[in-house]
This record gives sequence, structure tokens and C-alpha cells, in this order.
Amino acid sequence: MNKAMKHLAYYAHSSMRQGNQIEVPIPYTIMGFDMPVFLSFEDIYEFINLQEISANCILVYMRYLEELCRINGQAEKFVFVSPSLISPVRTDTEDAGRRERADNLLSFLRDAPKERLYLVPHNRGRHWVLGVIDPWEDLVLYFDPLREKKHDDFTELMNMALADWKITTGEGIRRRRDCKTKFSNRPCPLQEGSVECGYFILGFMRDIVLNGIDALESKQFYTSEDLDLIRGEWSEHRMAIKAEVIVMQNHAHIPVVWFQADYHSNNASWCLFIICKTKCTDTLSVASTKFYTGSFNSFGIFGDLDEERKDTSFSKSVL
Repeated sequence: MNKAMKHLAYYAHSSMRQGNQIEVPIPYTIMGFDMPVFLSFEDIYEFINLQEISANCILVYMRYLEELCRINGQAEKFVFVSPSLISPVRTDTEDAGRRERADNLLSFLRDAPKERLYLVPHNRGRHWVLGVIDPWEDLVLYFDPLREKKHDDFTELMNMALADWKITTGEGIRRRRDCKTKFSNRPCPLQEGSVECGYFILGFMRDIVLNGIDALESKQFYTSEDLDLIRGEWSEHRMAIKAEVIVMQNHAHIPVVWFQADYHSNNASWCLFIICKTKCTDTLSVASTKFYTGSFNSFGIFGDLDEERKDTSFSKSVL
């Protein structure tokens, strides 16, 4: 367990056991509208202990990957679709609500440019799978860490959404609306236990974004180190958000500014300025300024924040 996971576990144990939750903003690009999700103590406990994970945990990592795509200039190449919008609510009646779920997916596919891929985690009843949609090729790649082929709800959902998409884009003229979308069960790492599927789906999305689909298909398994890397990234991203929330809550009466020294580096240096004056002057003196530094990656904390004193003044325009 890396330091970020330990910090998160400590925070959950000390501050969340009485019902407190962590609010995580999820952007409209993933949910279709701006909406927060709330992580409970149970969410954190299950994630830290490699147990079954909820859709909220999936959403937090999708938020991380979307920000990573934006930094790497891939924001137009990949779109992440919330599993809560397209997964069946009751597994005993999978056809219930399928029309609404297909419409939810269609709202993401509208105005899709060519070569854009849609990453769609789907829970068909205590098991996570991943679909990768290429609408212009009328193709859905299906990644199941159990390598099963029984995915009737997923297949019907994709067929409904893509059939309507072909009509709305004019593709229905060239391709009949009742033409079935091509599905391809793809090779992927195989889970050996009964609860790791959610973590594998996080790994599938990560590999596709960072290394491409071919790299994912060439892997036979994920090691415990691979899963620890994914969980560490999730925890670092979560702790970075939480650190910002804590600062804003504890110092709500003063301006707070994040200064980023190297945004595009994998080991970016971040500085946090907490301005202690209630009124900002043109020049902020040493006596009124606390300067915090820490070792961060693009989204997460790798170490404790260390308070230092800055022996020079800061210009208001810089802040």
C-alpha cells in the first residue's frame, strides 16, 4: 500500500466512520451534466482492501483519466461514459429502462467526429465489463475480464443506441436502421478471483488511453503490482481533490492559490500559497504569507505538505 492509499485509509477511518462522505465533482462530459458523486466510508474501505467496488469508484478514476487525456492532447480522441447512465438498475429485469439507457448513450454519440472512441463500463449484475464504441465503423469492442460471451443486455443496448445514431447522422441512408452493429469479443487480461473485475476495467481504460488497444489485447494478466498502481493513482487523485477541499474549508476567509511549476511533467512540482491577509496589497510580505510545497504528480500527493518560509516578496499580479 503506497503513501497516498495509507493517507486515504487514515482519513476514512478517522473522519468518515460516522457517515461523513467525500464529494467528488463529475463533469458533464462524463455524466451528461455536472453532478457530484459521494464516496462513503464503505466505498473507501472496499477499494483499499481490494473488494468489490461501486460505480462511484469507477467514476472517480474516469475523472482522472479524462484529465490525463486533456493534458496529453487526447481530449477529442476518447470520451468516458458514466456506467450509472447505461447499466441496468435491476438485473432480474434487464430490459426494463433499456430505451432510456439507450437514449442516454445516444446523447453522448451525437456529433461524434470520426476516430473518436467511447469507453463505456457496464455492470450486468455484480460483474463489470468494458465496451469501446467506434460509431463511424459501427463497431463495439467488448472486453470481459472473465472472457464470457453472455452479454445480451449490453448487445441490445448498443444496437438500439447506434441504430438511432445512424438515423440522426444520415448514416441510416447508407446503412439500414435494422442492420446489426458489429460486436467483437476481444482478448484481455483474465481475472483469477471473483471480485477484481472493477479494478480490471480501470486497468483496461488506462491501458487503452496510455498505450492503445493493441497493447491491452497483448496482455494475459494483471499482476498485484499492476492493481496496486491503479489503486495508488486513484488514491492520489482522490487525496489531491480532498486536500484542496480541506484547504478551502479551513481557510474560507482568505484567498487560496495553487501555483503549478511543471504541469506536463509526470513528476510535476506544485506549490500552494495560502494568503493570510484579509486584504491583499500590491506586494505580499513574508510575514503575511505561508508557503507550502509538496511532491505531486499531475493529480496526486506523493508526500506530506511541508511548510516553508519564503524570503522574498510575492507580487499580487503573480498570484
